[in-house]
Amino acid sequence: MEININNNSTTFQLHPTFPVKGEKTVWQTLQNGKAVDSLMVTFDNHNSAINFAQEATLILEMAVEGWSFFGNGIEYCQAIDNCNYNLRSYVSSDNKTLVLKIANVGQTQQFINAQNPDLPIPLDQVVAVNLATATPSDADLAISFRYVVQFADPNTAEPQIFMSQDPGVIIRRPPVER
Repeated sequence: MEININNNSTTFQLHPTFPVKGEKTVWQTLQNGKAVDSLMVTFDNHNSAINFAQEATLILEMAVEGWSFFGNGIEYCQAIDNCNYNLRSYVSSDNKTLVLKIANVGQTQQFINAQNPDLPIPLDQVVAVNLATATPSDADLAISFRYVVQFADPNTAEPQIFMSQDPGVIIRRPPVER
């Protein structure tokens, strides 16, 4: 099930599990008891000043006893074109709730290699870039991250820290009318 979040707060329940050696660990994210496979945030294009205030809020509640979020609750794996949005994470004082706020910052732009526009841009190597308006086919911005959680073993009181598989969020804006 894909969930589309449009400028609202949406609450989910996270169900972490212990990893089993040799098996893929799958943590379920549920909304109203139904599994959520992907999250999509859609913002309007910036044709008015009010669109700059668009923000989506994802609230993840820890649903399994003994588990809690660790640190800021997420670890980035990849943030494509992250100049196009702001993502902030907050963990509640009891570490049971993670709040992700995704804010719209402008019309979707993409970096192009200034030295050779036909080559893919290795952002860790290039210094000079040019901006271009994203085309409809590349206007989806993927944010890949992992949930970071801990389990407090009641027998030893030693916390164990785990990372989820890569859930990710897609930010989408309708194509710019020209």
